[in-house]
This record gives sequence, structure tokens and C-alpha cells, in this order.
Amino acid sequence: MRLFRIFRLYLRLQLLQARAIFEYRADFWLNIVGMALRQISVFVFIVALFTKIPNVQGWNQSEVILLYALAVIPRGVVQLFFNGVWWLPGYINSGRFDQLLVRPFPVVFQVMALDFSIEGLANISLGILGILYASVGLGFHWSLAQWAFLGLTLSVSVVIMASIDLTAHCTLFWSPANGARIPYIIEYLVEFAKFPITLYDQVIRAVITWVVPFAFVSYFPAVVLLGKVDPGSWIVYLSPLMGVLVACIAAWIWRQGLRQYQSAGN
Repeated sequence: MRLFRIFRLYLRLQLLQARAIFEYRADFWLNIVGMALRQISVFVFIVALFTKIPNVQGWNQSEVILLYALAVIPRGVVQLFFNGVWWLPGYINSGRFDQLLVRPFPVVFQVMALDFSIEGLANISLGILGILYASVGLGFHWSLAQWAFLGLTLSVSVVIMASIDLTAHCTLFWSPANGARIPYIIEYLVEFAKFPITLYDQVIRAVITWVVPFAFVSYFPAVVLLGKVDPGSWIVYLSPLMGVLVACIAAWIWRQGLRQYQSAGN
């Protein structure tokens, strides 16, 4: 019953944020169009690239677009429902974070519900179109098992991305002045998840696999869906385990950060 109450209150907080955004319809549509154009430009770049080059390291156009879609859909979901962590620097530095601490609702959910980024709608829409486009190009006939795997993959990817975002912002509790830079570095690393990790050198592969595990969001699930699994390769199936691990680490670091937090008035 407590979990249901938390979920219900969280949903209501998000709906309030959404209603506030929808009040300004011109701003809403401008943001949607702007974000869509930004993502479509990448989509067009991939299509244009593969009109000149048949494949890159064994990946053709449709396969790369599928991988790209697997990265942008969970990113869009996180932007819609868990984007409030980007408001954390302002709340900590201004002292408004104290208000969240005295409310009878888990602080982490209050923080995540501080924002409802409509940019996520553009990412989700483009990702769905990307999956449809790639399916046609690959001649995919999705089985029930593949749909189930896709649903599990996207759910786990949302957990991984939201947990990484939360962990990155927790650095603010130790260094309010300099910690705000870390999330932007992590946001940049998300771009590496949109393309096959075989294109990068060993250092970048290690970083996006074991430090900030974005490879488990798109590359490894795509390898399974496309049947590109090498014999004896077990790491491609570890996305659910990585999701649990990253979520646990994020929860632990969040609790440590709350203990470290000092009010702006101290």
C-alpha cells in the first residue's frame, strides 16, 4: 500500500508539472519541434552516411538506426519522468532543498518530479519511428519473444539512465560548486551509446561499458536482437543485472549524499 501511495503521488506531481507546461502551448510546440529537428539531423546523417558506405565494421544502415532508437527511447522516458535531478544544483545552492527534506514523501522522488521535460516526447517519437524504419529495412517479423525482450530492454535502459543521472548529480552534495559539471560530462557520454562501440578505441569502450554502462542500454541489446552474438559471449545478456547493480549503487550514493548535505544557511 505504501508503494502504491508513493506511485500515485509521484504520478500526480508529474501531471502537475505537465499541466504547467501545456499552459504555454507555443513554447511547448517550439520545444518539441526544436528537439525533433536536432534528433532528425542525426537520423539524416546516418542515412546519408550509409548511402555512400554500405556498412561500418559489419553494421549496416538499418542496424545502426535500430541501435540509435534503443538509445533515444529510454533517454526520452527519463527526460519525461525523471528529469528533475537537473534542478538539484539550484535547490542545493539556494537552500530550497531543505523544503524537500521536511515533506512526508521520499526526497529522491520529490527531486525527480521537479521537472517534466517535453523534449522526451520528441526522443520517444523519433525512437519509435527509428524502430519501424529499421524493422522494414531488416525485414524483421517480430516474434512475441522479441517484443518481450524489447520491452525488458527499454525498461532496464530507463533504470540504468535514470540511475546514472542521479549518481552524477549526487556529487553536488560533496562539491556544490564543481559537482554541477559532472552531469554534463555524463550527458555527453550518452552520445556514444547511439553507435556501435566497436567504432571506438579500447579506453572509450571500457568507460561506456564498466564506468558509465551505456553499452548495456543499446549496443548489447541490439547485438542480441540482430543475432550478432559471438559464440561464448555472455556479457551481452547482462543488461538486467547491470540495471539492478546501477540502481543499487545510485541508491547507496544518494543516501550517503543526504548525510553529507549541509544547508545553505549553515
